[in-house]
Amino acid sequence: MLISPGSPYVSTAGSIAGIQWARENDVPLLGTCGGFQHVVIEFARNVLGIRDAEHAEISPDASELVVVPLACSLVGQQQQIEIRPDTIAARVYSTTESTESFFCSYGLNPSYRGALEGGGVRFSGFDHDGESRNLELPDLGFFLATLYVPKPPRAAMPRIPSWSVLSRRVKLDRTAHKSTGREEER
Repeated sequence: MLISPGSPYVSTAGSIAGIQWARENDVPLLGTCGGFQHVVIEFARNVLGIRDAEHAEISPDASELVVVPLACSLVGQQQQIEIRPDTIAARVYSTTESTESFFCSYGLNPSYRGALEGGGVRFSGFDHDGESRNLELPDLGFFLATLYVPKPPRAAMPRIPSWSVLSRRVKLDRTAHKSTGREEER
């Protein structure tokens, strides 16, 4: 499942429901930009029990803003991302650093980071100031969200690593379900 950039979505409830379904059914998921933001909201609401978890762009007066304006907008910027070893992101990128393009002005409210980590979220990518830029659920097969939109340098890399791994994971997942007769459930 791809949770694409472009927040706010036409249906926030639909995106949250899709993310929840993917998480609960171990469906491979890649969330980018707004996808990262909505993964944070879904997890806060449905795993941590923060029913009023909201996005500042959609509900700026909400009491539980888990997604807030970034201190400095990243729209149109590139940033160096430090990728933690032994993570899904490190396996995807086969490196511990990547320069990525950003198109967002909202991100994780840092005051919720500890609660999310306590609930099972692993933050696996950070900017030079230590701000979270990737998150993953390590207990699932492939569940990765990035605050940036992964794309290759213009001439250097013909494939987008996270998209390539997601594609392979989906193919493996569908093959496994066909062999168990669960394909019709999808």
